Amino acid sequence: MPLCLHSGSSPKLQYAPYEGLKPTLAEALEAVTRPVSSVFVITLLSFSRVLMRHSNLKVVLGESAHSWGVLYMEWADHQFEHDGLSREGYELKPSEMFHRQCYFTSWFDDVAPYASHLGIYNILWVTNFPLATSTWPRTQEVIDRCFRGVAQGDREKVLWRNAAGLYRL
Repeated sequence: MPLCLHSGSSPKLQYAPYEGLKPTLAEALEAVTRPVSSVFVITLLSFSRVLMRHSNLKVVLGESAHSWGVLYMEWADHQFEHDGLSREGYELKPSEMFHRQCYFTSWFDDVAPYASHLGIYNILWVTNFPLATSTWPRTQEVIDRCFRGVAQGDREKVLWRNAAGLYRL
């Protein structure tokens, strides 16, 4: 069973909006920063050797979106190389552990620009129903927009095959 962590699952690692903000602005700020707060979780799992020690562990970053993942992997691999972590017993770079074990979920990100960096097998698609940010009732329209330039086979992987394989359905 994969370990599924919802974005915002590490509230102690997030900044609370400034108390003087209007409620609408505070909600918007939280909605934008909550998905990328998963960077703390994936960094801890990577650099603490949890992913390395438990190579069969699968981690799903739920409601995380995925576009920030390219930045994370680039920076994490840079830090890995800069600090010489391969000499410290790390067998894989953070991006390699991610590709082996981790998944982003998204419901609004374009897929084509990020798939080659994240790995087409590491992206799961959701509708985010019944939340206010759900694609429903325009789900097909959103999918058509987000999957422009993605081959049919890769589209099927992201839309359902990856999840079916991960959850053994």
